[in-house]
Amino acid sequence: MISRILAVLFIMLCLHSLMAPQVSADISAGLRAHAERNWPLAIAEFQKDTTADATRFEANWRIGVTYFISGDSDNAVKYLQWAVAENDGHAASQFWIARAYGDLAERASVFSAASLAKASKRAFENAVRLAPENLDARSGLMLFHLKAPGIVGGRTSRALEQAYAIKERDRERGYVSLAIIYRTTGDRAKEIAVYDDMLTEFPENSAGRLQRGDLHRENGDFEAAYKDFQTVAFDEQGTSSGNFRVRLEPTIMATYLLGATASAGKIHIQEGIKALCKFLALGVFDTPLRKTYSQYHLASLLFADGSISQARAFLNAALEGPSDKALQKLIKRLGKTLAAL
Repeated sequence: MISRILAVLFIMLCLHSLMAPQVSADISAGLRAHAERNWPLAIAEFQKDTTADATRFEANWRIGVTYFISGDSDNAVKYLQWAVAENDGHAASQFWIARAYGDLAERASVFSAASLAKASKRAFENAVRLAPENLDARSGLMLFHLKAPGIVGGRTSRALEQAYAIKERDRERGYVSLAIIYRTTGDRAKEIAVYDDMLTEFPENSAGRLQRGDLHRENGDFEAAYKDFQTVAFDEQGTSSGNFRVRLEPTIMATYLLGATASAGKIHIQEGIKALCKFLALGVFDTPLRKTYSQYHLASLLFADGSISQARAFLNAALEGPSDKALQKLIKRLGKTLAAL
């Protein structure tokens, strides 16, 4: 849950400036196919442009990017190596070959993973050196240091350096970068502190508020969590309750979490019931388990509210849905309580 929210937030703030540099040659047919996400056609059209001096470099690096996006990192590396060999001062080529090397390293045997990881690090460093103001390059290098083991050069301190460099250039994105680091390293207190600072400076950041709320919920601070979720969730009229830049997914997730928090903390019972009824009525679930959990939480709230027959109905619905061990335990416990009445 947390990592997904972070991923969404990180993508929202990402400028993607290394994805679409200025076109330096006429490779329009490939660009049109790429814009239409027709990867095979884009590669075929770019291939035609590799034969001319004026378009060869541009075509090679775009073929490499297209292969990477389509999930073929082996071919991506091959074409990006040709592009880097022709122009090693091109930041975008360095950025994308770093990503391709990193992808290969994650899937490689222990015998080749280290060399691929080191190649990824060098390319990210080159991208940052060539485009120091580009936040995608810095984010790539930050994530390398965060994920890679020390034997291939990964350092949390280096990741923090990049996060603070990002914050100097874009404070909102910098806060997200720091939160990612503290989430990965397991320092919840510092992660919450980052979100406190971020939301003081950027109170309209709904995804950050949602993330902080989920941290409070995990820590058992249900009132604090409820307050954050309430800001982002749908109100009774189906709109968000604050003047926030709210994406649909965080809004729907906050509506669910509002009810789940009310259920877990046995607080704001009526509001929790309304939130979960709204969530179920929307019919948008990121996983099948989300629907089952929402039915359980609604049954729990209805029981707390004294609506026993309705509680039994939603608990029976939860029994029929997909489940996991934790949910099965919760359903069984509530079922025993209801059966005794």
